[in-house]
Amino acid sequence: MWRLSFSQQTAIWLLAAAFLVGTAIRFFQARQPVPVALEHQIFPDSAQAVAFRERAAQVGRLAEELAHRPIDINSATRAELESLPGIGPVLAQRVIDYRERHGPFASVEMLDNVPGIGPKRLEAMREYVTTDSTSAAARE
Repeated sequence: MWRLSFSQQTAIWLLAAAFLVGTAIRFFQARQPVPVALEHQIFPDSAQAVAFRERAAQVGRLAEELAHRPIDINSATRAELESLPGIGPVLAQRVIDYRERHGPFASVEMLDNVPGIGPKRLEAMREYVTTDSTSAAARE
């Protein structure tokens, strides 16, 4: 019938061996247990897992609320000011320098006096900033 050379026979045996090894690996991987959710690994009791999920959701809601809370420009750090739209390290430092030289901002509109903050930039960040006087008026 067919006459195969020694190298061809070796190649066929190597391919067959690779096929068998691959099949064995897939077979044993399929038999591995399905990973259990993290909360069930930490809390095997389902009541504890439910409490964990509720607490995680509560923390998430609190973080979202804090993320949407306006920044008080009279007490904001440089990092907090840099989180505002259109404010980088240089403008954040200018706001702090202005605040130190002229005292606290009486209103958000006073940011227009800081060099580099014009009407457009002020409008872009207006909803993200507050002052003690504007936040006190909003609470009343």
